[in-house]
Amino acid sequence: MATLKLILDKRTPKKNKTFPIRLYVYDGGKTYFIGLGASLSEMDYKDTFEKTPTGKRLEYRRSFEALLNRAIDLHRTMNPFDLKKFKEQLLQKRPQKTKELTLVESVFDEYISTNQMRLKLKTISVYKTSKNTFLKFKAGLCVEEVTMQFLNSFENWYNNSHSTSLNSSASIHLRNLRTVLNWLNANEKLPSGYKYPFGKGKFSIKSIIKPKQTLTQEEISKLIELNDFLSSEEEKARDLWLMQYYCNGVNMNDLLRLRWDNQIGNCFVIQREKTKTTTSTRPVFIRIPIIGRLSTLLDKIGKRASPYVLGILREGMSESQILEKRRKLSNLMNPHLKEIGKRLGFSIELLSETSRDAYATTLKRNGRSFEEIAEMLGHSSIVCTRNYLAQFEDRQLHDINSALP
Repeated sequence: MATLKLILDKRTPKKNKTFPIRLYVYDGGKTYFIGLGASLSEMDYKDTFEKTPTGKRLEYRRSFEALLNRAIDLHRTMNPFDLKKFKEQLLQKRPQKTKELTLVESVFDEYISTNQMRLKLKTISVYKTSKNTFLKFKAGLCVEEVTMQFLNSFENWYNNSHSTSLNSSASIHLRNLRTVLNWLNANEKLPSGYKYPFGKGKFSIKSIIKPKQTLTQEEISKLIELNDFLSSEEEKARDLWLMQYYCNGVNMNDLLRLRWDNQIGNCFVIQREKTKTTTSTRPVFIRIPIIGRLSTLLDKIGKRASPYVLGILREGMSESQILEKRRKLSNLMNPHLKEIGKRLGFSIELLSETSRDAYATTLKRNGRSFEEIAEMLGHSSIVCTRNYLAQFEDRQLHDINSALP
């Protein structure tokens, strides 16, 4: 009895990590593998042929199912089976839709896989979220379908289906898609004839600066001078917030990684983790002066027996272990900080991440220039600093209009 079926032939992988789709024919005790001029990755093959596909995947699958049905009908007419004649008649009628698909899902996966040593775990997670968001908007999305019209439709759909005002997530997802397409282009993998939709005169990704609020100078002073705590854990949460604040507003990830051997003279000199993987030929380092209250905090909560200032990390920890430590520390800190903020009647919720905002706006309120603030924050340009500080102009606007009669 003869058997005919479609298979993914894993014996002959291609350089792009795909495998040829072949027609498997078993007849008269002999096995034949007939190439069909198409290939897919193992994941794409499963999603297309072993699951229930939609959109372009469904069309792709149906074209091959039609080819298989034609092969079965042709085989019935041949007795005995003639391989050469069979291939000539079958492939002569093969539909044009059997060309390889450039699936957005596969492109994201390939980009992440190729660059995983360079990308941070959090960045990889964001790219995966972007991929899933595009697939939620359109299942089976192909690169060829990513046009200016598609991008406009996606942006409208995303903003209309997410209630947060001035949501910047759509821009993040679109930038990630653009990065992946640029990577494809750099590696000469864009589909032939594809019209790149980004750039001058084409689709433009919106830059959204969401207005934010930060602590007033009076509120920061109250937090610094606070001596009445409900527990030692609450006091430590306050001290860690102040440590971030006096360390130029570094985030918790950078504070956890701060080492005693980062000290050069009377400063800590560090590079923000966020900027370590940038392609800039001039890495930006932050100099944190060890003076006044920071020096007192180092004596109070610093762990001199550890190579790390906070003593929470250990040598040889993996990136995922460090990020888990950061997550746990933030989860322990923030409930105590929120309680302190409520008790002191703060105008905004007190959280670990508000320390950077408070540091930057304190410098601005005290007349420091954008250039000085950019240097202390570790920004690569004052444009970034201007945009960052522009988020906190709400009170200034009220002060300006208070002059009206």
